[in-house]
Amino acid sequence: LDENGVCSADDFLNACKNKDDYDYSFIADIPNSTTIAYPLEGFLFPATYDFEENMTAFEVVDTMLGAFADRISDSWRAYCTDNNMTMYELVTLASVVEKETLGEGVAERIASVFINRLDNGQQLQSDVTIDYGNALRENGFSDEVVFSYNTYKCKALPSGPICNPGVKNIDAVVNHEDTNYFYFFSYNNGADFYFTDNYT
Repeated sequence: LDENGVCSADDFLNACKNKDDYDYSFIADIPNSTTIAYPLEGFLFPATYDFEENMTAFEVVDTMLGAFADRISDSWRAYCTDNNMTMYELVTLASVVEKETLGEGVAERIASVFINRLDNGQQLQSDVTIDYGNALRENGFSDEVVFSYNTYKCKALPSGPICNPGVKNIDAVVNHEDTNYFYFFSYNNGADFYFTDNYT
């Protein structure tokens, strides 16, 4: 956005911190917490946009939020209701799934691992949340904020989404496989994933 003269990077990031500037129903689900780095992260829908030069950051962010609002499905709402989750929590979990999913056809199974852990009272313990926290630290956020995203330290979900997940990975959470898996690993090649119910 900055390099193409749409709006400045700083203005955009600041706009992503000000949830009260926007009028969408899902905004109400975003907690008022000082540990959330960018309250609107997760809802900036990843798509191709036609932006003009010299737009305001508000206009850019509002366009992306509107794209997310247009894609909210009845199945997402029903899943949240049936599982006592907010849309914010659903998107937060989907963001972790998205970052963990390197290949095709495994998102629903990865989602099942994390849901099984949450249902069992375990920590998510997802390395990708540490990567996000490290990026926040590099951008000047406090240890309190950084640690709130570290799923080896926090009790359950990180304090917010760690990316802006697409429809496919939100659907993967909603339509997750029914498994007894609690662990998985891959060789980071996007193809070979291994799932198990046993840590050893």
